[in-house]
Amino acid sequence: MTRVRLIAGVLLSAGCAGTPSVAGVAGVPPAPNKEWTPPAPPRDTLPATPSSFPSDLLTRVNTLTLGDVVDLALRNNPQTQISWANARAAAAAYGGSKSLYYPTIDGEIGVTHLKSSPTFSNDSVLRPSLTQTSYGPTLTVSWLIADLGGRAGTIESARQALIAANWTHNATLQNVVLAVESAYFNYMANKGLVESEKLSVKEAETSLQSTQQRQHVGLATIADVLQAKTALSQATLTLETTEGDLETTRGALAAAMGLPANAPYDVDAAPATIAAYLQKARRGAVNHVGPSGHNNLFEEQMRAVQAGQTLKVIPRNLIDLSNGDTHRDLTRQLRELGLPRHDAMMPRALCERLIKFLTEPGDLVYDPFGGSGTVGLAAAGLGRRFALSDRSLAHLLASALRFEGASFEPRVSAA
Repeated sequence: MTRVRLIAGVLLSAGCAGTPSVAGVAGVPPAPNKEWTPPAPPRDTLPATPSSFPSDLLTRVNTLTLGDVVDLALRNNPQTQISWANARAAAAAYGGSKSLYYPTIDGEIGVTHLKSSPTFSNDSVLRPSLTQTSYGPTLTVSWLIADLGGRAGTIESARQALIAANWTHNATLQNVVLAVESAYFNYMANKGLVESEKLSVKEAETSLQSTQQRQHVGLATIADVLQAKTALSQATLTLETTEGDLETTRGALAAAMGLPANAPYDVDAAPATIAAYLQKARRGAVNHVGPSGHNNLFEEQMRAVQAGQTLKVIPRNLIDLSNGDTHRDLTRQLRELGLPRHDAMMPRALCERLIKFLTEPGDLVYDPFGGSGTVGLAAAGLGRRFALSDRSLAHLLASALRFEGASFEPRVSAA
């Protein structure tokens, strides 16, 4: 009788076949002192080489803005891709941990094949051969009902791991943005230094030519010429060093964006003139009427700036008041009486505007720094009662000239 189990036979054949191969190569190294050679990936599964720049940036690859640079870095930087993949893996682990609340189902199908040999006695068959095949399907269901919080702890651990992975991804994005912005401003700073050093070289060349001409007419010595040549050589060396630093920072910026260091690109320079600023602001200009009634038209402002004129624009939140001749009569009276004039007399219109806004007719307005009495004068004109005080009696006496029937209560307080 022979009994054959298909599952056992498959396992036995797999065990007798030796070490399994991996994609056509040995599954383990051939010897303890040999390295394992991994299989070559199929050609059709190799990741395609990403293009250096997205299609929307190809038309302005030489005028990238800071926003474009940051966007490229977030797209291409491997750190963001790794942190994002880790967050996705943590999310999958969290979802898988919830399976602990569900039952586990195991299924198995067993096949038994029996074959017995015939039995012979004196050339006669006592029992013929027997062949029998039987199938035995098995289904096992297990469901954990109560575990005293074990599953909940496992799931909560996976949830916290997912939250930590997401926060790590956020921190990675911030670090990448900080790194690429630092590289961007370093590159811009070196571009400015290169332009500055070019001017220094031109100045050194001009100085050398001037010194040579002076030496030709006898106003300078050969030592002056040699000194000028040395200055020119030093300026040229500094320029070349700065240009090297510029290329280094340019490569660092490309690496921060996830691009090859020799990728053809450049960044947009900031506008250097008022005309350029106005040209950029043209699209966002808003025309409005100021509090003084004049019209702040953008086109008029731009033409005025281009003509070298000074803009006279009053913002909406600015109070347009004049303090020219409002105290001329008081100043004349004080001069005739020999009394001092207050050094900071406010416009009456300003006091009136504040009193109208803050009080109602009949209210008492008190100014602890009465000075020349402008607050009291404005309050009286608006139908408010008022009281003034000041540490200078001379100023209060002078302010009495502005009121008829004013009364005083002199008080001296010890400091």
